[in-house]
Amino acid sequence: MVKSRIIKPIFDPIRVFYVGLISIIIVYLVVRFGLLWYINPSSRIPQDFNVYRLAAERLSEGKAIYVPTDELPYKYSPTFAYLFRYSFFFIEKKLAAAIWKALSVLAFLGALARFGHRLLQTARLERQVLMALIIGILLSWHGFLETLGIGQVDLLLGAGLIGLATSVLNPSFEISQWSWIMRSFLCASILAVKPHMALAIFPFCFGMGWAECLGVAVTTLIIYFLPSMWIGLDPLVGLFREWVACLRQQQDVTFMIGNPNQAIGAVIARCLGHPDSVGLLNRVFLGIDFSVFLALAWPNLRKATNSGLGRKAQLLWLAYGISSYLLFSPLSWRWFVFLWIPVVAIIAYVDEKPLKLLSIWAFLAILNHSGMARLSGMAEGDGVSFFGFYMWASLALFVAVLVLLRQRQSETSYLS
Repeated sequence: MVKSRIIKPIFDPIRVFYVGLISIIIVYLVVRFGLLWYINPSSRIPQDFNVYRLAAERLSEGKAIYVPTDELPYKYSPTFAYLFRYSFFFIEKKLAAAIWKALSVLAFLGALARFGHRLLQTARLERQVLMALIIGILLSWHGFLETLGIGQVDLLLGAGLIGLATSVLNPSFEISQWSWIMRSFLCASILAVKPHMALAIFPFCFGMGWAECLGVAVTTLIIYFLPSMWIGLDPLVGLFREWVACLRQQQDVTFMIGNPNQAIGAVIARCLGHPDSVGLLNRVFLGIDFSVFLALAWPNLRKATNSGLGRKAQLLWLAYGISSYLLFSPLSWRWFVFLWIPVVAIIAYVDEKPLKLLSIWAFLAILNHSGMARLSGMAEGDGVSFFGFYMWASLALFVAVLVLLRQRQSETSYLS
């Protein structure tokens, strides 16, 4: 049985409004964090961008890039260091930082504009999806500002995750080799910067089928070992060993238990007053996450091994991956809340009556904002971070995705 596609006019007012809104936000953020920041003589180089820059400088001088005793040590892959070394390092420092922040805005919001346009183009309830996108942006706005303020790479990685969702909505994705190559490249690029984001990537690959899992694994290895083409294999392996050693030394209690950490293990350890238990709690919750994934995936293991599951199921598996990363990753920081947006939009796209599923998330997300924090008697920022209100909101999204996955597994439409 062939399903009829939803045909909508090219200049649909709802889609035009959405793209126009995103365009206005892009202009505002690029001007604020790019142009105005650059011409302000008192502007300071963002701390994380400075870490990338210092690593690139040390590479150019033949020095060690992994120095655990640094105040803010470089903890990313050697591949990312070389990529930064041969791109932004050639640009004057302050101009490079302004371009970095502007590029982060353009990449993430550009990907979000395309994703939202595709959702609205194929959704049966356009206004519902539009409201989910707008509410998601409003309630995660502080995540944009904090990420841009510290110069993190996370908006670029978020753009990659949203690009994966958009590829699923491509009408020709089932027969397009370019879509398969693009997804493998996006997944591998994300993992080459932050390998722990496999928590978000692997469930999506499962939904796409084991062939794509293999493609992502091969592409990731190729990207990781690209620097060996000009420095040799042995020096690169040495850098990987230094990277692992640096990560082990840096995962101390003080770092892992800080208020910005919104992993469920870190939040519970803080609230219990037992910071030393954070490592054990993180391992326990990662085990729970893996067990939940197996319980959901096992009944459909054979269905996913061939050509993958249906489009909505694939989107839900990506939403599962993103929400589980926000909840269970030991390195889940509060500014990652901008990743709420694709999860909320997917829920509104899949479920025709998402209000019940999203209302708890919205309530908890509203409590994260400064005005509500003051009304509740908490210190702005630190109070909501300490008690993990960001984490509880992510937990609400995770549960909502679980409910939808369980519902769709019992339907024949799970494969369509």
